[in-house]
Amino acid sequence: MQAPRGGGNWLEAAVELRVRGMPGGGEAGRWAERVGVRLALGVERRDGGYRFFQSEAEVVALKAGTAVVRFYLPPEIVERERISGAPFAWMAEIAVAGEARPGGLVSSVLRDATALESFRNRVKAEAAANAGVLVPQYDSPFEHEYAADTPSYVRRTGS
Repeated sequence: MQAPRGGGNWLEAAVELRVRGMPGGGEAGRWAERVGVRLALGVERRDGGYRFFQSEAEVVALKAGTAVVRFYLPPEIVERERISGAPFAWMAEIAVAGEARPGGLVSSVLRDATALESFRNRVKAEAAANAGVLVPQYDSPFEHEYAADTPSYVRRTGS
């Protein structure tokens, strides 16, 4: 995806959430408060190995319905790793009001429990080397794109 002011192609990862609201979440539970999304990506390297990235974002609140939380890999990584489509593997973990939700979302190659555990271990061991490279929408040139469906984010110091 081309940045609004040029500068190469970014990889966009959009996590689509189906929000049902929460008991006590305001307006008779039609809202989910403080929704966190942690996204992990595994991309194939040119040398045949893999590189892992992880980022997270927290949304102030989401109304019942569909919401999208977006993350981006910068063009230098897309070019260096020759990424032309979807990552090899990905996993999104969801939390609401600080509590992890069971299940999460995973790519088809991670549906096997052994593959998923291996991916989690690799992300845990290797993603820190790429900290800050995969960024949430608000830290990218796409901050003001998708105005109609971009939620408001909780921003912490340094974010």
